[in-house]
Amino acid sequence: MRRRLLILCLLAVASPAAADEFSPFLDLGGLPHGDLGAAAEILRETLANTEGLDYLGSAPFAGPDLVRGNPEQRDGRRGLLLMLEDRALSAILLAIDPRYYLGALLRVGLYQTTDGTLRITCLDPETHLRVIANDLKCDETYAELAAAGAAARERLAGAVRKGLSLTEALVPVGPIRDVKRMREGKMDMFLMVGPLTYYRKESQFPVLHAEPLGEDPVAQLRVLADRITSSLAAFSAGADELNYCWSMDPAADTSWRELTRQEAPGKAILLGLSRPRAEALAAQIVGRNRDNGQDRSPGLDHLCAFPIEVLICVNDDRVELRTARQMFRMDLFFWDAGKEALMKYAQIPAMLDKSLKKALLGK
Repeated sequence: MRRRLLILCLLAVASPAAADEFSPFLDLGGLPHGDLGAAAEILRETLANTEGLDYLGSAPFAGPDLVRGNPEQRDGRRGLLLMLEDRALSAILLAIDPRYYLGALLRVGLYQTTDGTLRITCLDPETHLRVIANDLKCDETYAELAAAGAAARERLAGAVRKGLSLTEALVPVGPIRDVKRMREGKMDMFLMVGPLTYYRKESQFPVLHAEPLGEDPVAQLRVLADRITSSLAAFSAGADELNYCWSMDPAADTSWRELTRQEAPGKAILLGLSRPRAEALAAQIVGRNRDNGQDRSPGLDHLCAFPIEVLICVNDDRVELRTARQMFRMDLFFWDAGKEALMKYAQIPAMLDKSLKKALLGK
């Protein structure tokens, strides 16, 4: 208990003043007429050489153009994801509960705007952890995790802003929720989504596979992760997915990719998955109510909702495989698209749930 209180006090020093409201993403600044490739190269080098951060890799992000059959509606804009892990944050997550390693995948996004500006955004680790860990009964431990997330945010944002010489104030992006709402897991849409929690109601973050914990947890978790990698490589989408909407290359656009793999040996393995059509549709849907005919792809500012986390974790006497229900993720990251959009496209999360289960389990 004394150790946890000490950690909490040390982290609070590095954390910004407490805020009453949080959003999933933060705009870190922009580069006028910035070149995406050049900025990404600077960031890769910066993040790879920042003490305490492990750079995991980068991946292109498919913008709405991918699902626009009419060439006249395309604007040529795209994005890029950079993924990393904060070692200090991961250590605290694992010390409290290996299931919270779910919050260890940090990401920075770059995307182009209509006027040629390059915007840089990130997932806010504090906001995400406030939802991931809201099943905790101890308010002190919950505060400890929130402070750890805030400190990780400062390290990440500081490295990015220094590397690209950004000076603008941080701007929240995405749905705004207050502290009490996240702590209590208050639901946005009772019938369609349910409570905003991963572990308090586990149907939001269901166990897709479970097996008894063996004598060698390190090897057991790796075998399961490798099995998933093989299953992803063998995956092919069904006709319902291929024909759901137009895209440039349906087979490739509906293939799942493993973008990242993080490991806490013998405790957890966290995979980050994505596929181009899921990215494109998400950006298109969340940007619809901001599409003014000039800015055709405003939803690119939510690109750090990806990758989709898949957690393999030791939980008591068994090993579990989990990934979030996609309607829950749509609510968590894209609620600002509006209730009408969530209702109109409700079939997409269900389709993704079915697809992911097949891709992960091979059946």
